[in-house]
Amino acid sequence: MAVTGDETAATGDMPTYQIRAPTTALPQGVVMAASPGSLHSPQQLAEEATRKRELRLMKNSLVSISSLPCTSSPC
Repeated sequence: MAVTGDETAATGDMPTYQIRAPTTALPQGVVMAASPGSLHSPQQLAEEATRKRELRLMKNSLVSISSLPCTSSPC
């Protein structure tokens, strides 16, 4: 069986997947693998989301600090 993705699904930005039987038989010893993005465990996905959020917050704070008026001389 193979998993195929449909990136143009009507569910917004969430891809949908359909399980189907392959059209040709694979030779002995050949393994079909999922895409690298789907090999993450739920814990890895949560850690990645947390890391991205922390990075975004850090960037936002740097932008807000850099947009403050200069109070020292020379600027």
